[in-house]
Amino acid sequence: MKPSLYLSTTLLIVTTTSLWAAPVTLTGKNVRFIIDDSALTAFGGVKPTVQDDILIFSPPATTYRAEAVSPQTPVGFKSQGIEFKIEALKGQTLTAVTLRSSGLRNSQGKALLTNTFAYGKLNLKDQFLVNHAVSFDAVAASTISWQALNVSSDPNGTEATLNNLSTRTLDVSTSHNLRALALDKTGSASIDAQDGVSFSVLTSPVTQADRILNWAEATYMSVSAAPPFTILPTLRNGTASLTLSNNAAYQCNNAGQACTNLDGLLYRCYAEAKKCYGIKDNSVYAYSYSDQIIRTLGSAQPYLDQAIAANF
Repeated sequence: MKPSLYLSTTLLIVTTTSLWAAPVTLTGKNVRFIIDDSALTAFGGVKPTVQDDILIFSPPATTYRAEAVSPQTPVGFKSQGIEFKIEALKGQTLTAVTLRSSGLRNSQGKALLTNTFAYGKLNLKDQFLVNHAVSFDAVAASTISWQALNVSSDPNGTEATLNNLSTRTLDVSTSHNLRALALDKTGSASIDAQDGVSFSVLTSPVTQADRILNWAEATYMSVSAAPPFTILPTLRNGTASLTLSNNAAYQCNNAGQACTNLDGLLYRCYAEAKKCYGIKDNSVYAYSYSDQIIRTLGSAQPYLDQAIAANF
């Protein structure tokens, strides 16, 4: 492992609520959602529900009600801001999050709406402090107007997905907005969004190496803590998991002896510690930025036992 293997990623910075004074915790099959109840203001402040690993906000119909200044003019409905945390349960890692805006429909007997669309941005910040963001925008969700039928003209809804994640925790924030064109004589418009906005989370079983490194990072992030493998600076400013493949032999001691084949070694690097830690075939390895030597630290089993006991 060379220092150049360290990935430094700069993406959109997400600002999320850092203090969780009164958290609301909702648990699914493989994840838990944690929401600060003082920040639970979107969609009328209605507490969301969980089905499997889907967090669902079901706002009251009154959330989307507005008056246009004249007929056939755009109507802007309320913008919603949502913030929460996601934690993978024992033995799982988070791999994808999808926001869906679905079931949007105008209330029976209300204005005829066309060109209705949802737009906004979904932001995620993972345990490695890497930020991910995707904008979503769906204009004219169907070719027909949203008639007064109390059914969605777009059963698939509007989606925004962030894939290829590999993390135990996520900070989620999103902005969600609706606009429409009101075509009745007075220009009034109302949408019944009872099916609301949902967040679907995908997970996968975590590898032995990720389980150990997730536990080590969570346990040894404080300034006063020493990492479990040796006395080093704390495990902060780390990369996501990386894997060696088709690599030349690396130096394994001060005499210049080469390591055995390390292809498939899963590792993470830490800029603050100037170290990388890797795990392969139930052995733990450490790499120093300073001398560029890989050292074997022994069996991974004791660390795996501690990770499992700590619900990682």
